[in-house]
Amino acid sequence: DFDRFGFRGALDLEPTDRLTIKVSGSYEELDQGFGDSVFDGVLFGAFADFFEPVISAGFGLLPPGSLPGGALPGFPRPNDEIASDVDAFLDFSNLILTSNVTYVLGGASIVWVSGYTETDTSSLEDLDGSQFSVVSRESDNEGSFFSTELRLQSNGDERFDWIVGGYFARADLDTQQ
Repeated sequence: DFDRFGFRGALDLEPTDRLTIKVSGSYEELDQGFGDSVFDGVLFGAFADFFEPVISAGFGLLPPGSLPGGALPGFPRPNDEIASDVDAFLDFSNLILTSNVTYVLGGASIVWVSGYTETDTSSLEDLDGSQFSVVSRESDNEGSFFSTELRLQSNGDERFDWIVGGYFARADLDTQQ
């Protein structure tokens, strides 16, 4: 089960010779159910190519290449079919908005830059890859970030360029696992 939706847009305006306004935004939504398969990056499954030769050569426990597909017993690889005890899923949404306004005063410009990001992620993972409830992880994360900057700067027409301004940022994150 895989649903993905998104869009992007940008607007670039020049109402006068001195004023430029740029605004952009994007939104993405992903809803994915995994059923009985393993998430990419599952613990140890991703490292099987490293561990199999170490176990084989270093400890002499297994002849090199004896594990099918390099997989270690008990550690499934990403996207392998498993007997899961949970209905694994990943739901994700992301919103990004940016703006840039520039007003030319002659030998200097006033520049205002702002951005906003909002992300929401929920997931349920069966980390042990078995039909038994041994290790699973459920998480809900919501976050937002806002930043804005206002500056007065030279236009680069002189021998000495300069910038003076201020910056503000705020981040909020709510994580539950």
